[in-house]
Amino acid sequence: SINSHLGKEQSRRDDLEALGYVLVYLYEGRLPWQGLKAAAKSAKYEKICERKLHTSLESLCINMPNEFSTYLKYCRNLEFTDEPNYHYLLELFDDLFIRHTFVRDYVYDWNLIRFRRGSTNNRISPILKNDVIERPIILTNKRSKSLTPVVAATTTTTTRHLNQPQQFIGDKAFCS
Repeated sequence: SINSHLGKEQSRRDDLEALGYVLVYLYEGRLPWQGLKAAAKSAKYEKICERKLHTSLESLCINMPNEFSTYLKYCRNLEFTDEPNYHYLLELFDDLFIRHTFVRDYVYDWNLIRFRRGSTNNRISPILKNDVIERPIILTNKRSKSLTPVVAATTTTTTRHLNQPQQFIGDKAFCS
């Protein structure tokens, strides 16, 4: 966070701001202050701080959905002792997730990439039938704790419709 570079005491707002930068990095593949060079580490950190201070959220998130800049603005406006509204922050990205019709099937890209590398068939894609997604189940080799490129079966996930009601337990939303 910017506050960490300025030597200020850290709080939840700084953790959330740092997470925001991770999200920007995951979306864009880079951050404007990456790759800065300096003779000494302290000079490099100073350059990074200057770049962060002079990079507006609008320019940082220019090619991204608005939720990213909204998230970072919210974090930067928190005071040291403020308790963040985690539900609001999660809802920002849940809405984005739904708008892009992503499905929370708990099959992650890095598992599919590993599976593809070990497979002779380079095409692994979910099968959608009657709002149910079928994806491969990738087994874990318990001895080596690595993924084995074996499809034991398929798992099904029902897609969530926009008008489907949700139940909230704590900060987490569940489809009913």
